[in-house]
This record gives sequence, C-alpha cells and structure tokens, in this order.
Amino acid sequence: MKDCFALRFNLQKSGIKMMDNSELFANLFNEKDIFIKECLDQYNNFLSEAADEILKDYDINRLKTVTRDKKILFMGDSITSDRLSFGKIAAEVLPCSVTDCAVSGSRAINVAADINSCMETYKPNIVSVLIGTNDAIYTDKSSVYTATSPKEYARNLKIIAERVSDFGALLILNSIPPVFVSRFNETNPNWSAKKETNDIFNDIIYNLSVELGFVYNDFRTIFSTWEVEKLFEPDGIHLSPFAHKQLARKFVKILLENL
Repeated sequence: MKDCFALRFNLQKSGIKMMDNSELFANLFNEKDIFIKECLDQYNNFLSEAADEILKDYDINRLKTVTRDKKILFMGDSITSDRLSFGKIAAEVLPCSVTDCAVSGSRAINVAADINSCMETYKPNIVSVLIGTNDAIYTDKSSVYTATSPKEYARNLKIIAERVSDFGALLILNSIPPVFVSRFNETNPNWSAKKETNDIFNDIIYNLSVELGFVYNDFRTIFSTWEVEKLFEPDGIHLSPFAHKQLARKFVKILLENL
C-alpha cells in the first residue's frame, strides 16, 4: 500500500473534516499530487475490503435491524483519527450514522473539554472513547513522570463518562493499546515508555467501567494474539492497518453484544 504517514492522521476537530483535496495535501506534505491521490484511493480500498471481510461474520439484515436509528460518536486521539483506524472500518461495516470527533495528539483532558459540545451537536446513542496513549507516555528518559498523572487521568476519564451518562448514551470505554516499547524507545530520543505504565492506565479504565457500569472493551487481547511486528508502524506507537482491522472486528462484536 502506498502511504503518506502524515496524511493518515486527520486535519479535523470535533467532527469538522477537511475535503480530500489532493493538491492541498500534496503541498502540505511535500508530495506529488498523483501520489496523494493514489494514497487516498488505496486507503478507501483498504477500508472497504476490511469491512467486507468483517461483514462475512454477520447477517446483514440482522445488523441493520440491531443498529437501526443508532448514532455512534468516536472520541480519542490519533489511534482513532487515523484514516485507516478501527473506527473508520467500523463506519463502513455498520449501517448507521457514525461521527469521528477524534483529534490527533489529544489527551483525556481534551476529550473531557470537547465531550459536551460533541454530544449536543451530534446527539449520539453510543459513544466510543479510546484515550490515554498520550497521557501515559513518559515525559523524559528518566521514566519518572508520565505526561499526565494517573490521578488526573482518572479524574478526566470520569468527567467524560459522567457527561455521556448525562445524555443517556451507551458508553464503550476501550483499553489503551500497548506500545511496542523497544521500537518506541529506540526511535524517540526524548521520550520513554514502559509496559507497566500502560497497565496502570488500563487498570483505571477497567475499574471506572466496573464502578460506573459502562461497557469495557479490552483491545489488548489482540496484541497477545498476533506478532508484534505486524501490529505497529515504525514509530512503535501508531497501529498498522492490519492491527486496526483486528480492533474493528473486536469493536463491532462488543458493540452488537451490548445493543
């Protein structure tokens, strides 16, 4: 697949998406217009093919019946805003309204700040939140401090959960995917990551789901099933298209089990 890595991640905020203007993107990313067009075409082909593969597991008529009149809102960071993300694939699978309000680089505090306006604007029945990767990354090589303290992360996540509950929507709290630690630390001279930190933040997600009665979706099972090299991009933190397809399959399954 031809790929412009910077193009993969959205230029949008709160659901406002820029048109796929290949000439504009070519200038932004110092690429040729024809290359950008080919990338966009291949991204769309991947989403369609991934959705077709997942749809083989379901009765289309039942899927339409179960999701009829549903509105799904995706909130998160670059893992969700990726043009090849599990949310984009799910949007191709599910015959209902899907809005992506994920913003690359977001932390839980950003989602907490945006959640009210997104809920009021799009009035979803279902909200998927995958946030925490940028919160949990260490700020320095000493591995002493995370970008966000676990206490602050829990506070912001609780605000998000309570706001979704106030609107009467179903909340799916997704676990934070792990980081390919050795690759990430090798390619990021100013940052560091540890598996233990990912576990701490994911425990917060799980415990909050139990405490407040929301749906918990543990994506981490996927990362113990497949070879790690197949699941990550070269930076060790963003996920490969293959990984997103597995996440989409799991997300659709969890969603339908809770409708």
